[in-house]
Amino acid sequence: MRTLIVEDVHFLALILERILEPYSKIDYAQNGNIAIDKYTKAFTKGKPYDLICLDLLLPEIDGFEVLRSIRQFEKDFDLKGDKRSKVVVISTFNDRKTVTKAMAAGCDSYIAKPFSRDKVLKTIEQVGLIKYSIPDSDDDD
Repeated sequence: MRTLIVEDVHFLALILERILEPYSKIDYAQNGNIAIDKYTKAFTKGKPYDLICLDLLLPEIDGFEVLRSIRQFEKDFDLKGDKRSKVVVISTFNDRKTVTKAMAAGCDSYIAKPFSRDKVLKTIEQVGLIKYSIPDSDDDD
């Protein structure tokens, strides 16, 4: 699996890397422009990202615009279903309006910060990219 982590807070990107590195090759983008550039270059080189972990609050271009650009790019190349990158928004915004807006823009799932390792891996399993079993617990992360 190939993953692009789009996060401007370095320590959060490192936490995500540690969670995902057993499952994926990781690349970073610190802002929206870099994310779109890395996404399109990876696709044109024949090595598209399977997963994009996308923050919404980014410098230059926000995560909503990044998500719309990615989905438009995929539409332009007639990519559907499993050919599209799975986009998981990971954001401090957890209100219904923001989540609904992200889902309407085309994200596959949404995780509110702060996040746990189990929540990230469970979500990535739910979008169909990994197999992961979390230990039984009473909390619903």
